[in-house]
Amino acid sequence: MRRRIQVEAEKPQFCVTTGITFAQADAWFGNTVQDLKLDLIYPRDNTRKYPCVVWICGGAWIQMDRSAHLAYLSVLAQQGFVVASVEYRTSNEAKFPAPLQDVKAGIRYLRAHADRFNIDPDRIGVMGESAGGYLTCMAALATDPVYDVGEIWNIPVPYRRLPVVPADRFPRIPVQ
Repeated sequence: MRRRIQVEAEKPQFCVTTGITFAQADAWFGNTVQDLKLDLIYPRDNTRKYPCVVWICGGAWIQMDRSAHLAYLSVLAQQGFVVASVEYRTSNEAKFPAPLQDVKAGIRYLRAHADRFNIDPDRIGVMGESAGGYLTCMAALATDPVYDVGEIWNIPVPYRRLPVVPADRFPRIPVQ
C-alpha cells in the first residue's frame, strides 16, 4: 500500500558541500600538483553570519580522511555553527611545516569566502583530534608569517591570529 507523507521542516536547513578545493600543493616530488579540499556544512539562512568551527582530522600524521567525522560534526551545525573539515598533507606526502601551512590556507580560504558560506570571519575556531589536535594548537599559536604561505586563488587575505579560548567556555554537546 502506498501512502503519501508530508514532513514539515522545523529546523533551519543546511547545505553540505564536499570536495571544495581551497588550495593546490606540489605533489610527487614537485612534478605534479594536488588539490587540497575541504568539506563544509553551512546554513541556507543567509540573513546572518555564523561562527565557524574548522575540524582537523587525526590519523597519526600518516593518513587522514576529512569526511570521516561529518555525521557527528553535523551536530555542531545544528547548534548554529558553520563546520568545515579541512584536508592536509600527511608526513608521507610532505614534511613539516606543510600540514600546518595547509590548515592555515584552509582557514584563509574560509575567511576569503565568508560571505558565500554565511561565516562570520571574526569568529572562526579550530578543533581536532590526535594529529589534528596538534595542528589545532599550532594553527592557533603559530604566528610567524612563514606558516601563512601562498595565495588563495589570487585573493589576498590578511593574516589574523586565531583567538585561544579555554574548552570549558563551550557547553558540552551530547552525541548519540
